[in-house]
Amino acid sequence: MAKGSVQRKGSVGSFVVDLGPDPATGRRRQARRSGFATKKEAEVALRSLATASDSGSAVARSRATVAVFLTEWLETMRPRIRETTWVSYEMAANRISRQIGAVPLQALTPLQVESLYATL
Repeated sequence: MAKGSVQRKGSVGSFVVDLGPDPATGRRRQARRSGFATKKEAEVALRSLATASDSGSAVARSRATVAVFLTEWLETMRPRIRETTWVSYEMAANRISRQIGAVPLQALTPLQVESLYATL
């Protein structure tokens, strides 16, 4: 179970929780949140994040954009598909990147995807 602590600095409650080692690097990961009106609110948020971390449903924040994701995805797909398929995927990825490539992947909304579909 993820361990954490709650603090109150002035009129603001905050917490820090240990999320365990990063699977890729083995380095320690911690999440810090603040801005809670009460210590009790911070405790509730800590338990929620700790539970999500233990169940594997917590997603680490990332600044990767849609264009970066598509580029990485194309490179991982390349050995598994025929060259002609890869070329068509690349063309589609380029069209997508022109429209929403600068949007951070975690900030992408269904409305933006629907707008992309309408434009294409």
